[in-house]
Amino acid sequence: MQKISRIYVGGYGVDMAWYDGVTFDLTDPATGEPTDTILNLENGGGKTTLLSFVFSCFDTPLERFLKHIQNKNHRFTQYFARDGQPGIVLIEWVMPPRTAGGQPYRLVLGQAVAVKASAERDEVERVFFSFEANSSLTFESVPAPKLNWAPVSSMLEFSRWIHDAHKHSPDFFQTRVQHDWQKHLREERLIDVDMLKLQVNFSAQEGGIDTGFLTFNSEPEFIRKFFGLTLDEGLAASVRQSVVDVCDKLRRKPHLQKCLTELTRLRTSLLTFNDAAAAYTVAHSAQDTVLRRGAGLVRGLDVMAHELREAERDATAKQESQTVLAKEKENLSKQHAGEATTLRLLQLTRALEAATARKESAQGSVETARLTQLCVKAAKARVEIAACETRLTELEASAAAAREALEPWRDKAETQGALLRHALHNAEQALRAQASAAGNEETQAGERLGTLTQDLRKLESAVRTLEAEKARLKADEDNYLAALAQLIDEGVLNEGEPTSAALSRYAELATKKRSEEQQRRDQAATLREQERDARRRAQEAALDAAKAANSIAQRETFVAEGEAEREKLSQLPILRLVAEADTADPDSPALLPALERRTLAEERAVAQHAVQLSTLQASHSAIMETGVAGGSRDVNEVVSSLRALGVKSAKPFNTYLARAIPDAAAARALVLSNPARFLGVSVASSELTRARELVGQALQLDAPVVVSVAALEAEVGSEDRFVLPAADDAAFNEEAAQVLLQQLDARLAIAEGQRDAHALRHKEAVTAQEQLLAYAKRFSGGALARARAEIERLRAESTAALARAQMSEEQADEYRELADAASQAAAECGYAAQTAEMHRAAVRRFSEGHDVARPTRLARLQAISIERAEQDALETQLEAERGNVALAKETAFKRKFALEGQAAERLKEQQEVMYGREGFPAEERLRAQPQSLDVLRTLYADAERTYSTEASQRLGLLSLQEEQARKGLTERQQAFAAEFAGMRPEDYEVYLDTTDFAARLRQCADTLTQAGHALRDADRDETEAATERKVFRKDNPQVEPATPEMLALDDASLEETLSRTRVAQQEATAAAKAALSESDRHKQAAREAGETARSAEQSAGSLGASLGLPDLLDAAVETPDSAFVEQATALIAEFNLKRKESEGARSAAIKAFDRLRGEAAMPALQEVEPDIASQLLRNEFEAACADSARLLDGLDDRIGTTEASLAGMREDFEACLGELHNLTSSAIALLNSACNNKRVPPGAPYVGGKSILKMRARFHELGHDVRRQQLGNYLDDLIESKTVPAKGAELVADALLRIYGKPLGLQMLKMVPDEALQYVAVDKIQNSGGEGVVMAMFLYMLINQLRAETQAKLKKAGGGPLILDNPFAKATTPTLWQAQRLLAQAMDVQLIFATALPDYNTVGEFGRFVRLRKAGKNTKTGRWHLEAVDFKLNEQRSAAEVAA
Repeated sequence: MQKISRIYVGGYGVDMAWYDGVTFDLTDPATGEPTDTILNLENGGGKTTLLSFVFSCFDTPLERFLKHIQNKNHRFTQYFARDGQPGIVLIEWVMPPRTAGGQPYRLVLGQAVAVKASAERDEVERVFFSFEANSSLTFESVPAPKLNWAPVSSMLEFSRWIHDAHKHSPDFFQTRVQHDWQKHLREERLIDVDMLKLQVNFSAQEGGIDTGFLTFNSEPEFIRKFFGLTLDEGLAASVRQSVVDVCDKLRRKPHLQKCLTELTRLRTSLLTFNDAAAAYTVAHSAQDTVLRRGAGLVRGLDVMAHELREAERDATAKQESQTVLAKEKENLSKQHAGEATTLRLLQLTRALEAATARKESAQGSVETARLTQLCVKAAKARVEIAACETRLTELEASAAAAREALEPWRDKAETQGALLRHALHNAEQALRAQASAAGNEETQAGERLGTLTQDLRKLESAVRTLEAEKARLKADEDNYLAALAQLIDEGVLNEGEPTSAALSRYAELATKKRSEEQQRRDQAATLREQERDARRRAQEAALDAAKAANSIAQRETFVAEGEAEREKLSQLPILRLVAEADTADPDSPALLPALERRTLAEERAVAQHAVQLSTLQASHSAIMETGVAGGSRDVNEVVSSLRALGVKSAKPFNTYLARAIPDAAAARALVLSNPARFLGVSVASSELTRARELVGQALQLDAPVVVSVAALEAEVGSEDRFVLPAADDAAFNEEAAQVLLQQLDARLAIAEGQRDAHALRHKEAVTAQEQLLAYAKRFSGGALARARAEIERLRAESTAALARAQMSEEQADEYRELADAASQAAAECGYAAQTAEMHRAAVRRFSEGHDVARPTRLARLQAISIERAEQDALETQLEAERGNVALAKETAFKRKFALEGQAAERLKEQQEVMYGREGFPAEERLRAQPQSLDVLRTLYADAERTYSTEASQRLGLLSLQEEQARKGLTERQQAFAAEFAGMRPEDYEVYLDTTDFAARLRQCADTLTQAGHALRDADRDETEAATERKVFRKDNPQVEPATPEMLALDDASLEETLSRTRVAQQEATAAAKAALSESDRHKQAAREAGETARSAEQSAGSLGASLGLPDLLDAAVETPDSAFVEQATALIAEFNLKRKESEGARSAAIKAFDRLRGEAAMPALQEVEPDIASQLLRNEFEAACADSARLLDGLDDRIGTTEASLAGMREDFEACLGELHNLTSSAIALLNSACNNKRVPPGAPYVGGKSILKMRARFHELGHDVRRQQLGNYLDDLIESKTVPAKGAELVADALLRIYGKPLGLQMLKMVPDEALQYVAVDKIQNSGGEGVVMAMFLYMLINQLRAETQAKLKKAGGGPLILDNPFAKATTPTLWQAQRLLAQAMDVQLIFATALPDYNTVGEFGRFVRLRKAGKNTKTGRWHLEAVDFKLNEQRSAAEVAA
């Protein structure tokens, strides 16, 4: 495959990247063969500039200059020296051998460009050249800087070298015509220019091969693009032309086929309508029969419904009567129910009252039994005490005799005992009086203590009040001192400074600072305004600069468009033909007049050839019609007019001569004697007069026509004129006409070719004239020069505006700083004023809150101190008094307690005195002989001891028994008093006579137990009665009150009345139920009658509605069956069935008729058969049914005629179909090869061994006949549409899709690790970074390989290197490029990439690495020159790996 070994660029670039003669070696250092190469240069260093010059050798128009594509302001002329020094680019190709076993050869292509700047325009001179390198003429032979020892300095010198080069290389080619250059590259040098042009689109954006190549959005677009790049363009164009020719020849075939199709479709609809109409007639008759039966049944149902309605009304009346009766009984039942409820409630109330009474009675019985039991126990105790008293009396009586001897001692003991008892009693009473006095003292002390406690509480409350007030005042004073200290600490107040002075000081300071603040703010506002003015001026200047830049861009675009248009016009063949030069000068004032002359000349030539064609065609027609040539429209017009006047002998004179004089020479001599006469019109002499009537008529003749008598005598010549003969005698001799007829087709073809050639040149001339005028209107008159001058002026203005903007911005920044400083000062003044105001407000708050009230507060604190001292003194006094009173109270209590104890002891001692005489005057005795208690105690003890001793000695056991009896009596008396306290003797006297107290107590216990049981039963009964009444009241919340008559009833009468009322209620309820049942029965009867009537009416209505009977109700009455609903339903069903059948048949007929009318209304039918369509559209439904047979017969006749007309158009169609079938078969084979044979090499990462394209479609499953049928349909569509795809590849793609009939399922390989995601449909490809780049390169190399294979079969060249601008912009992964290089090597595609990527791991996959760098700046030109340096990538890569 073709590869590039070296590239040279010199005298080209921009100031920052100037190529002053740089040679790029693209060969492998080891083998010297072309290899994949990286051109490395920093971003902005001139990579795209280099590729732009290289690509301009193949994509030559200025508007296709790569830098101009990227930015319209960049122009081709800007990249060359403007002093005429030529810029040169050379590309050395290593071409494959021309023959098998031959050696590759080297081909050098080049371009030299020189730009001369002038006031009017930039003069651009471009020369393209090529030669096959040999020993005499090599790559280095080109006189370029740093390449040849004698570089040229002007295009004149380069032209001399070109002249000399022709001597050294016979195949040296040079041209300034871009069309000739590209044709030379394609046809002579076998360079695949189209693929190189495609790469310009790839490089329009760095790394943009995906956006420039993957431009299809659907599978059809992909297929068109694929075949457009892989199929042979000439072959595809040839087939397309055949399709165009067939479409022209068979242009009536679509019309006839359309006629046949529409008539066949119409016949189908008409036949369907005919069958449907017949079915409708039969169904309609059956429907009428059922309709009449339904009318009779409707009348019978009406009679039945009337009778049933009468029965319904009777039953309804009876129902209403029974309903009224039921209501009355129901009301009576409710009344009795209310009375029963009231009586029952009264009964329950009485039961509750009775239970309550029983409970109260039981409670009384329990109390009585308990009291009785207590009284019996008291009587028993009283009887036992009486027994003890009796026994004691008996013992005393028994001992009385024994005591008589002891009387003196007893008397003395009793006397001393009486005295001691009385003395003890007196002592007890005295002690109790003292205890009472002590108690009074205690009470008084307690009252006083209470009073003192109350006073102390009041005093404590007052103290708390004062303390709270003191604390509040103290807190206020503390707050004052703290606030004052805080103000002093914060510097608000000076030490010892009055608040009034501070307020004045801060007021003055705030006023001063506010004034300063306002001044600063005014100053800042002024500065801000100045800043805004400066910013505005800067913006205006920047806007001016932007406008200037925009104007510059517009004018740059204008200049670029002018230069491109000028170059385009200079390359137009018609203009170069007019200018008689290699290139035309659109600015030459002589070019337009010369073009106008050429246009007129071509127009005349077209007219002349048109006349010639018309003459030849007229001759052809005349020979076919009359046997001779020379037919004239004017002659024919005159002949027709004469015959219209009745001149039957009128005929063209030449046809008369041809038949009258077969000898060509004689006929020629006769014609030459007077051509106007003998080539005019002949008439019989007898009709000449009538023929003269034509003279007055206005005939539309192009030339005069001689009408003369049919005579064969030659006219006498004249010496003052002569006649030249025609080239042949075909106009008046049949034999000569037949000879001419055999030559006419060739002469017609020649004339048509000449006319078409002149017409094409005329069209090109007119188009060129329009373009030239447009160019002159837009760009001539110094427009480009003015635009360039305007650009320079605008650039100067833009620079000045930018300088003004920068100066204004600096001024604005200065003003902003000053304004910021003034604002800061104003803010500081404002802050100071605000601080002063805050301090003043703080001092004011302090003065108002603390300072004003302080004297009053201090006075009050002093007063509170005095009051507190007084309160403390009073509290001390009260506390002391309360202590004394408490002590006195305690002392009195202790004394009272002690005295009461002593009194108790005296009482006890009295009780312990066993002997005492009753009635002894102890008081008088003691008053007469006072003795102390101790003496009396001693005397009593001696007397009692003496008596006891004597008694013990004399009485013995009797005395002991008496003592025990007395002690027992005392104990029983004390127990009785304790147990039966409060019981009166009369309560238990009745039971004193009881003989058996144990039995009586058991009887009382039993009685009490029985009474308890009775009480529990009564309580339960009361609870049950209350619960029952409560539940009843809850169930019957609204109960009428009992009447007096009810209240007067006793329990028996109440029960009887309640039973009677309940019975009456039940009877009323039963009567109501019976009435309701009877009402329901009548209601049911009415409902049944009504429902039956309704059913009859509904059935009649349904029949009437379903059958549509208003006009048929006079039918005979038909008695309905008992199951009339089913009868009617069945009849309706039968009618519906018949109607459905009828309607279905009618609907089918109407639908068929509508379809028929729809078919007739179709524009397609109206277009091809308007008469038939109009007749069908005018017909009504019934008329159409009657006329369908005749229409069908006529339609069949028309179809037969159309089929006969189409019978003979197949031969040309089949021939074209064969060519298209062969081409599509080749396309299918090409697509199958792409999908099955083109794979990624097995060693590639992720996708090794995988096909680049996959296709789901299986064309081998479609047979030959299927393909031809689909292609035939496609050709029919093209013929009908009269639109053939613009390109042969598009025609093939559309035909291929038409063959398969559905998407082909094409998928493209995507380089991802996940095998499930490695194929993506071509209509779903998304340009996603590196994946898109890899997919685009896969597709490009596949197409490149297929293109090379296709061109090789046709003995052409195809394929070539892939040159890209920084494809690493989106893909930097080494594995991606490893796969790309393996595929490129497998397909023998050379990769040449320009990039700034420093990643050696990525670019290390490439065999050659050319590093560019800036060599230095030329001080004379100010340009930075570039140079290529040796760079060993493997060493750098090893160093990078070591560093990593």
